[in-house]
Amino acid sequence: MHVALLHPLGMRGIGRYTHNLANAVAPRVDRCSLLTSSRFELRDLPRAYRWEPLFHLWDVGARDNRSLTPGERLLRPAERITRFLRYDRSYRRATAWVRRERPSVIHTQEILFWWEARHLLRMGTDGTRLVITCHNVEDLGSRAGEEGGDSSWMRRSMDRLYTRAAAVIVHGAANREDFIRLYPEAAEKVWVVPHGCEPPPDPNPEARARGRRRWGVGDDEILAVNFGEVKPYKGLETLIDAAGLLAAGNAPVRIVVAGLPIDPAYGAALEARRAALDAGAGRLTLDFRYIPGDEASDLLRAADLCVLTHRRAYQSGVLALAFTHGLPAVVSDAGALGETVRETGAGVAVPAGDTASFAREILRLASDGSERKRMAAAATRAASGPLSWEESGRRTMEVYKKIL
Repeated sequence: MHVALLHPLGMRGIGRYTHNLANAVAPRVDRCSLLTSSRFELRDLPRAYRWEPLFHLWDVGARDNRSLTPGERLLRPAERITRFLRYDRSYRRATAWVRRERPSVIHTQEILFWWEARHLLRMGTDGTRLVITCHNVEDLGSRAGEEGGDSSWMRRSMDRLYTRAAAVIVHGAANREDFIRLYPEAAEKVWVVPHGCEPPPDPNPEARARGRRRWGVGDDEILAVNFGEVKPYKGLETLIDAAGLLAAGNAPVRIVVAGLPIDPAYGAALEARRAALDAGAGRLTLDFRYIPGDEASDLLRAADLCVLTHRRAYQSGVLALAFTHGLPAVVSDAGALGETVRETGAGVAVPAGDTASFAREILRLASDGSERKRMAAAATRAASGPLSWEESGRRTMEVYKKIL
């Protein structure tokens, strides 16, 4: 069996997901290829698959938290056309590769634009089965004021893709229900495969101490972290307000939110909300920038809790990283987040947007070392067992074998 995984951008959370999935699948098949960007950010990590850098794109990661200048706004339309042409040309190159190599399965991990569907439909021919990982059943929105939701063009394109695909993978039972509600014609093709977790790292007290120094965490403080791209649907207003409640009660909890806002205006609004706190600003850090991998590792090693306050969600790679690092989690009961912490016993789920409940649960776990230790052990067991990449790879292989 030859399996080809496809992730054009090759970066951020789904790039890491695809790298881990490819490594988990590769030992189980005759050949595993990853079709991705020539700028693939994990290209230097050990891999068991073949790296095929077929997408020659712009520097997708070159973003900063600022508004465009008038000159940049003027040039934006031409820049978008250039990027579209480069992206489309790369897709044509990848389609030609698939038609030439004829893998048994082409498994795509992220679809950003409705017009990608025509390329993917051409790939899923001549005996090649098309599999789609549906990380988000519907667009959740990335800019201030957006409520998410797919455009009519995107919905029609995805409907065609899901109808023609051999299988669709989602990350939880709740996600499967949402998918079937939106795409009932593809209901029989949906498989649940949980998001995988990387192996727990070896204990590293030096890295933990370095991380706590970097973010100014005191010896007597419990560190709760929220990590990843900053987007409105992640509900960080709830976490900022919860920090104010915790500080008003003089709780020894420091909260760090680390990541780059996709929308500079949204980042500025969160900064203003933090500045307006009557109390708590001193124990709440908003580190709004791209966090390199080594710093992210230090932050997770330094943490005692992970807090995810999503208003809406389907799943989170950050929750998987939290489990990898043995962190108990306080999460919104949204999508597969609540489902995952309940099934593993590695955290607690509270109603989305409920500031008082988030503050209460953070304080409870901060004050109860034995409960944190119990949940941390449960997180480590999950990351090493039912949520490991070994298990996710095995379950993905079941999908491939079934459709072949």
